[in-house]
Amino acid sequence: MQKVLLIDDDKDIQEMLTSLLENENLDVKCSATAKDALIKLNNTVFDTIILDIFLPDINGIDFISRIQDKGIETPIVIITGSSQYEIARQAIRLGVYDYLIKPFKNIQFQQVIHNALKQNKLNIEQKELEREKQLYHEELESKVEEKIKELRESESKYQNLVEQSLTGVYIIQNDIFKYVNNKLCEIFECTQEELIDKKSLFDFIIPEQRNLVEIHLNHISSGETMTECFRIQIKTAKDNLRVLEVWSGLIHYQDSNAIEGVVVDVTEQHYSKIRERQLELEL
Repeated sequence: MQKVLLIDDDKDIQEMLTSLLENENLDVKCSATAKDALIKLNNTVFDTIILDIFLPDINGIDFISRIQDKGIETPIVIITGSSQYEIARQAIRLGVYDYLIKPFKNIQFQQVIHNALKQNKLNIEQKELEREKQLYHEELESKVEEKIKELRESESKYQNLVEQSLTGVYIIQNDIFKYVNNKLCEIFECTQEELIDKKSLFDFIIPEQRNLVEIHLNHISSGETMTECFRIQIKTAKDNLRVLEVWSGLIHYQDSNAIEGVVVDVTEQHYSKIRERQLELEL
């Protein structure tokens, strides 16, 4: 069950919002002061924080700064009055997820909280992916020679490993795919048969980014760098636009040099940041 921390010193507001949240099958904890809220945050990981901008012991802006200093990245939704618009803007600049101006409708409140919970879930998933990418990247960089030997000794074992990966993996020679795992096929929305020995990475990259990617891959092929990391936008086989982060490195594959790439779909994260910037501009 997802957990929500509601910080408001008005008991009537606490009861009303708690009832709405519990109807959405959420576990709600309430605090009337910043001091009590900080104790709860030290003991529990919450999925969303709802914060009245004015508290009896500290103002909401200082409270937001304090929990950010603790490294807490939980999405925050602030509640403010219509006369406190500038404070809401200041909070947005500090990175809160969204704000509600009193009086607000129940359905509006429920939608904002639903979106904040969804964003928190995406953030957690993204961190896990980034952790896996970092681990893979470090292994790729520190064990290049070992991986070459492993590929020569047991290519099938290597393929079984990457087929179960949560990230897309490809191997290209002369710009043509020589190997792709299932996750990469899912990202590109096509089959292995449609990619291997037939398609190039450049067949999917949007035209304005092709020169930049070519430079990155040339750096690897020439031995100028061991690995390259870059972000690209592709159009899938089904004409869907996706934003990808790619880590590539030089390997030895089937007795020839090749480029191995690890691909992560960051489309949701990319457009979430665009939405945040648009919200700031609207303010």
